[in-house]
Amino acid sequence: MPELISETRPVARVDHYCLVCGCIAVRAGERYLRRVYAFDGSVYAWISCAECDSIYNLVASWAYDDGEGIGSDEYHEWAYEYAWDSDHGEAARAFLRRSDSETPEGPEHAQPHERESGQKEAGE
Repeated sequence: MPELISETRPVARVDHYCLVCGCIAVRAGERYLRRVYAFDGSVYAWISCAECDSIYNLVASWAYDDGEGIGSDEYHEWAYEYAWDSDHGEAARAFLRRSDSETPEGPEHAQPHERESGQKEAGE
C-alpha cells in the first residue's frame, strides 16, 4: 500500500502534467497540491489535475481500490465502461477528451457494468 510521506502546496516553477490524463495539471506560477508517496521501495511525487481529483472516488469505488492505489489504467477502463452511463457518462467522456482517448461510439456499444456485483473479475 502506498504510504503518504508528505503533502505540500508549493508554487510551480514549471508546468506539471497530470499523471492520470496527461493534460497540464498546473501552470508555472500556480500553487498546487503535491503528494509524495513511498511504495514498493520507491519514492515518487503524484500530481493530478483538479478534474481527475474530482472523479477519483468514482473510479476508486468502481475499481475496488484495496489500498494499492489506482492509476491511469483504471481511470481509462472506468471511462470506457461508463462513457454512456446516465449518471457518470458526462464525467467519463470529459476524462476521455482530456486524455485524448477515443470515446466509444454510443450507448449501443456500451459494455455492461460487470463490477457492480462487488466481485473482482478473474485475473484481478
